[in-house]
Amino acid sequence: MVMPTVPNDRRSLDFVSDQPTDGRRFRVLIVVDECTRGCLALVADTSMSGSRVARELDRLIIERGRASKRPSQSSRLPLVNCSC
Repeated sequence: MVMPTVPNDRRSLDFVSDQPTDGRRFRVLIVVDECTRGCLALVADTSMSGSRVARELDRLIIERGRASKRPSQSSRLPLVNCSC
């Protein structure tokens, strides 16, 4: 895969989760600009539905514009179908 050479060319998204000692789980949606390696969004919550992810990606498009290429994903989870 060719690395992007200009900012806002391609974004990656992934989820991480953790469970503190109190037993409650939480998830974090991470969106990164692949050229600058800058974090564009960190969204943490105890529940992360597909509609919530879509809403956060729509907000990102409004704030920063649409990326030139489809997003990629660093983990092996199914790619969210969006054109962010």
